[in-house]
Amino acid sequence: MYVLGLIAFSIGTIVVLLLVVYIKDMVRFIFTVQDFFKNFLSIDKSSSDFTSGLFNYLIQAIRVHFRAEFSMMFFIDADRCGLKYFSITEGKLKNLRDSMDLAEFELDEDLKNQIRIGDIRAVRKIYPNVFFKGFSRDKKLLRRALIIPVVQEKAPVAFFILCFPNIVNYLRAWKMDVFYKKQLNNIVLDMISVGRTRDQNVFSIMMENIRDYAFITADNSMKITTWNKGSELMFGYDSNEMIGRKIDYLISVESIEDFQRAVNISMRKEETKMKILLLDYNKTNLTCEILLKQIKMGDTVMGFYILIKDVSKDEVLKNNMKNKSIINRSIVENARDGIILLNRDDKIIYFNERLKNIAEANIAFLGMDIANVFSRQYSSEIKKKIEELKKNKIDFNFIDVNIGEFWYNIRFFPIKSDEGGYQGVIIFFIDNTIRMKTRKELEEKKEQLEKLNRSFLEHLSAARLMQKNLVPKTLPKNKHFRFDSIYILSDEIGGDFFYVEELKIDRKNFYLVLVADVSGHGVAASMFSVLVKDTFNDFKKSCRIKDDLVPSEFLKVFNKKIVELNIEMKKFITVFFSIIDPSGKTVSFSSAGHPSMVAIRNNESIQFYGIKNSPPIGVFENYAYKNDSMQINTGDKLLFYTDGLLDMFASEDSYVSYFNNFILNNKGKSIAQIKSEIEKQIAINFEKTHYYQDDITVVLCHVL
Repeated sequence: MYVLGLIAFSIGTIVVLLLVVYIKDMVRFIFTVQDFFKNFLSIDKSSSDFTSGLFNYLIQAIRVHFRAEFSMMFFIDADRCGLKYFSITEGKLKNLRDSMDLAEFELDEDLKNQIRIGDIRAVRKIYPNVFFKGFSRDKKLLRRALIIPVVQEKAPVAFFILCFPNIVNYLRAWKMDVFYKKQLNNIVLDMISVGRTRDQNVFSIMMENIRDYAFITADNSMKITTWNKGSELMFGYDSNEMIGRKIDYLISVESIEDFQRAVNISMRKEETKMKILLLDYNKTNLTCEILLKQIKMGDTVMGFYILIKDVSKDEVLKNNMKNKSIINRSIVENARDGIILLNRDDKIIYFNERLKNIAEANIAFLGMDIANVFSRQYSSEIKKKIEELKKNKIDFNFIDVNIGEFWYNIRFFPIKSDEGGYQGVIIFFIDNTIRMKTRKELEEKKEQLEKLNRSFLEHLSAARLMQKNLVPKTLPKNKHFRFDSIYILSDEIGGDFFYVEELKIDRKNFYLVLVADVSGHGVAASMFSVLVKDTFNDFKKSCRIKDDLVPSEFLKVFNKKIVELNIEMKKFITVFFSIIDPSGKTVSFSSAGHPSMVAIRNNESIQFYGIKNSPPIGVFENYAYKNDSMQINTGDKLLFYTDGLLDMFASEDSYVSYFNNFILNNKGKSIAQIKSEIEKQIAINFEKTHYYQDDITVVLCHVL
């Protein structure tokens, strides 16, 4: 029993050690994969050949992880090995890659099957043809070689070959391969997919910007889905004009049947070539060679690639240079655009009738230098563009010029020999008058609008200044009372206004405090401040004895005046009007839908005074506004305000309680200090929202 227990303990210990080694290796493999994908972006940015850099990095990581002497990787394609080859070699086998001869290496089905299952005999079969010289220095390495296949749908698509410096590393790698074969296989297949996708993206970018050929893609109904720069130069349309149109729009009537036949052929053969006539922007026939190829996703045809080369220029050049003409007269003589053909010395060798009208001359231009056809201003610009074609070897140039009453978009296309040498230039004068006049009219209208806007802003600024002049610049300060105020408009012109004035009746001083708020902003709102000011002045003049000082009477008169105006505007005005009697220690007040006044009683309690259910001014005709009054004592502080102050606290869950707490927290301070705290809150609120939600008006009064 003791012996059996000892044997069991030993076996258990070995199993635990194997598990520890396996877990350790598994963790190392996970870290290797993580490190590889961390470096993915740097490979993309630093490697000129992305796919090569990607796999070279992987092979190096695999070699280090498996502790191999060197590693290499092959791709299998069309029964041959070597579509792409990557190797990372070190030490004495660093020259192995140079000794390989991939051209002689072919796979039969037996060898492919050996690779698929990772049979080492595949290495020995590959060895004589591929890397005989490299392994001839150390043939023992072949006995310590490991083949790791990459399989997709039971067929090998690539494989690694790892060689090890000793048998211990070989056995360890063999064990790791058993555990990690599936993970490694999936990683490589994902990398192949990434490489192909990126190559396809690079191809798309290249085709979109290529200028020598028109490259178009179309869906199954032959609607254009992409339009590259070459297409724009060849046909004269931009992508916004063509994407969504059918390709038939570009095909000459006599070539429609030929094109349809090419589409039918490409459905059977996947691609076809042919020569057809296409139409450019000026409806000029272009002889073009086209390659039509299917876009497939699996077995489904998703659309077509259409690669177009304009060969009309080459054909015309070959057929007409001998006769000093490159353009078929039957096409261009009655063209709506002026056409000039220059030789390499800028001498005119062809022009059409339209050009005579543009140049306003009925003379023979043949043989003349282009600089002598137009005025010096236009000629210098045209010569400059031609020189740019010659020096910069560009394929297209243009300018917009104004000749007489007309605007022309002048386009320059160089004529090149088969070897690419400059032979001359074709110049098109395209009438662009309507577009340019429209642009000019829009610019003039824009200038007028800007002028009107400046004028409006100036008037608005004047109105703002006028409105600010309506409110008092200084407030009463004496042994009885101390007043202060805050007045902030949310727009150039606001709807808030206030008045604080001292009125003497029967040798006694009374203080009139009025705070009003018109809904909305702007000129319409500010106009009401003038009405309030006039009504307020009339009320003051009417008060000859103390009994005339009735706040509700002012509201009744103002309400009647607004109703009689019959203004068809959905505006309403809230007003709080109070009259303070220092000798009687009272405040009488009336309110028209306005927030209540706050009274801080000698730095202790706070009370709110207002008129409930009192409608704003202008809502009801002949409404009987009510009066109320309160006693004041030395040390009391009064706050009159508009609802803009309350809106400032509305970001909290309950602005009423938050406003109350604010007043309670600051009740012991002077009105100057309370004003400062309110201004701090306004600044904080503006910092959050970057605008004032509403006009803010506050009048503060301290009873001394």
